[in-house]
Amino acid sequence: MKFPLSVVEVEKSRGLRVLVIHPFFDWEVLYSSFGGGRLILETLRFLVRAGCKVFLFSLTNFFSFVSFLSRLENRARIKVNKSSGFSRLASVRGVLGILFILFRDLLCGVDFLFRRGIKNVIGRVKPDLVIYNTPFCGCVLGKISRRLGASFIIYEHNVEWLFFSNKIGGSFFRVLVYVLRARELYNLKYADAILCVNESDKKILVASRVKKRVDVWIPPPSKVKMKLVNLPADLLEKLKDKFVVGFVGTNFEVNVASVEVILKVAEKVLGNVIFLVIGSVKKAFEGRPDIPSNVIFTGFVNDLDTYLSVCDAFINPKVGLDTGIEAKLYDFLKFNKPVIATKAGAKGFEKFDNMIIADSLSDIVDTLNSLAIEKIENNMSV
Repeated sequence: MKFPLSVVEVEKSRGLRVLVIHPFFDWEVLYSSFGGGRLILETLRFLVRAGCKVFLFSLTNFFSFVSFLSRLENRARIKVNKSSGFSRLASVRGVLGILFILFRDLLCGVDFLFRRGIKNVIGRVKPDLVIYNTPFCGCVLGKISRRLGASFIIYEHNVEWLFFSNKIGGSFFRVLVYVLRARELYNLKYADAILCVNESDKKILVASRVKKRVDVWIPPPSKVKMKLVNLPADLLEKLKDKFVVGFVGTNFEVNVASVEVILKVAEKVLGNVIFLVIGSVKKAFEGRPDIPSNVIFTGFVNDLDTYLSVCDAFINPKVGLDTGIEAKLYDFLKFNKPVIATKAGAKGFEKFDNMIIADSLSDIVDTLNSLAIEKIENNMSV
């Protein structure tokens, strides 16, 4: 079955029954605060808008050894994301993450409770299509899906072995990356088709001799009605008559590196440019004496859209980690304002309106200064 890559194609199959399976907690998807959960949520929204009958199921939702490991892995990830000072342990966490995944992946073949649970879910839902949001354990889900008459697609949010390769660097444990790669490619063999989020991921899989159909697809940003509340008066005063540039990030290594770039940019831009850094990434910079006066950290906020609505532009100067997509761009793009990003920071969204690719520090500074001057000129002409 061809996966519908546009609303038009999906509408030809209105009423399609789609079962979306993922390894996270359901609340992480429905109230997503990280990339994987957000990508699944936008996929659900797209399929619902297109008239499909959609079912969501988490691997954590039934009793089995694989489910137990999935719950442990999720809790550990959530705990790490809430902590601070984690960057020194990135390599160790990468190794532990691989070991968790490999153990769970190998266990799924002998976990009869897991196989029975998956069979019961697919048998009960009777989907036309199963979309599985991780490659690992895909060998089991692919066999059961086909046996019960459903097409089976694996959605690769990242090329996982590349993702972990960046985490553990050149350490002694790098051999684990090669084992992970072998298991990832093995599981992909059981898919009828594979979805990637960008062209470079697709090229990597094709070069790795994946013999299945590989497509690049991401769900388009949904027009979500925004509920805005009042911002603190002291913050509004600081932002008054400024060109406000927004960034959103959790306390995660890649986001910390992006904010480091923002601090450098902040020292070189015009005086009316101010940066609003939203999210728990603030923890990594607490107590730093070198924060420029035109950078404001908000910490975690409940009403993200309210903070983003006061921004004139957005920035995502991501470096490294050349796989996956930047799910935060879903939040940025719905405001129909300029988004300045590096090539890595624009992954999956390069062709969307309002995206401006600026890979060097000087390009980012020049672009922001140009937009800030344009705002001043527009205000003067009113």
